[in-house]
Amino acid sequence: MTAHLANTFRTFEHDTIYDTSYSTIAWNGGGRHIERNLVYWAMQQLYDGAGIYVSTGTGMVIRGNYVGDIVDSSGSVAPPLE
Repeated sequence: MTAHLANTFRTFEHDTIYDTSYSTIAWNGGGRHIERNLVYWAMQQLYDGAGIYVSTGTGMVIRGNYVGDIVDSSGSVAPPLE
């Protein structure tokens, strides 16, 4: 499962997302909150993304998320964010 936050969603919280081929949570634009999510085993096939991928915007809040076990197809491992 990959969550792309559309304009209708302001908050994405308390979710568990795992075993994805690409980024788990992706969003662009401002005013979003991504809080207290568990993200792991992402990037199973592609390596140019992230556990939580943010491209543009202002007023963003990203806090209290656990992102771990992100392995890209080139074999490198991304450290967990704190």
